[in-house]
Amino acid sequence: MPPHTALKPLLLVLAVLACGQPMETEGTGGGSGGSTGTAGGGAQQLDCTTPCVAKVEGCGAPTAMAQSFCGSLCGDVTTQAQLRCLEQAPCTASVAAVRSSCGIAGSGAGGGSGTAGGSGTAGGAGTAGGAGTAGGSGTAGGSGNPCAIPAENLKVSFPYLNTSIGTLVEVPGFPTPLCIRTGTGGNYQGYTTATVLNTLGPAAKYFEYLPPIIANYYQAQYNLQQSNLTSSQFSTLASLTGIPVAKLSYSETLRSAPTGSSIRSVPEFVGYTLPANASAEFFLPTSTTSPGYVQLTATSKADLDAIVAAIDGGATLRLKVGLFSGNNTYTYEVKLKPSWRLVSITK
Repeated sequence: MPPHTALKPLLLVLAVLACGQPMETEGTGGGSGGSTGTAGGGAQQLDCTTPCVAKVEGCGAPTAMAQSFCGSLCGDVTTQAQLRCLEQAPCTASVAAVRSSCGIAGSGAGGGSGTAGGSGTAGGAGTAGGAGTAGGSGTAGGSGNPCAIPAENLKVSFPYLNTSIGTLVEVPGFPTPLCIRTGTGGNYQGYTTATVLNTLGPAAKYFEYLPPIIANYYQAQYNLQQSNLTSSQFSTLASLTGIPVAKLSYSETLRSAPTGSSIRSVPEFVGYTLPANASAEFFLPTSTTSPGYVQLTATSKADLDAIVAAIDGGATLRLKVGLFSGNNTYTYEVKLKPSWRLVSITK
């Protein structure tokens, strides 16, 4: 069944906005924890509330909820870059991730008096200062690359497919860095965010013949289940890709890509043609507890058995998979039998 619309406002409180930050260049004289002279007191606050409320309402949240969220956030938005980050962000990820990705410090968070490197860069009470946050050796100040995902640390190209875990990792902008900074150690390049897809695989009850609904109408289905990645899987991906594990702490919820007004789509068989009076459909709910399916229908038991035999023999299917956030559509190439196998994921 389609996602329960009554849950959407609640989900948006927990998962509003992840930042796809545009490229910006900063020359701060010694690391960077924010735009020069804006994070430290005295800067004029931007008009953040109006575009922020419009953005959150566009994600499906009620007006009161959007106003409450933006009221707690906009007081800390001090630069045009942060505001653009909010306006361009998709409706996923946690509020903490938004603050981190967009460089929006919470009131009183981080402490210190502006230690991101150089006078008047990230100073001011409780913004980007303090050891181990925007300042200190090897993070945003000193000799370390201040970008959230340093370019020199990456070990693979993106998008990166890991068939063992069953996911795709993307770094927006790659191979063109979206983070360019100048510090005491020189010029730095990197990226701001990374996305990871939920895994997809066989459900506990994988295959079943369905009872006939009417005469000469036969059905069978392969049940599929999506799952959030575990902390161990995130750690493995961080080790393999070079992306900090903190940037891989959330995986995108999947769903079947809609076809017109239908939330179901038609899987494509590779190297096999369905019998004339047979059909197939793919459905995946936005749930990690309720399974989806590839369902087969035929007007004769012999035709249905022939399709099942082709799948059991290793026929490849292409499934159109979308995201709950609505950002992208992917083609999953899979083999359902003799055992589940993810072959590829492409846009």
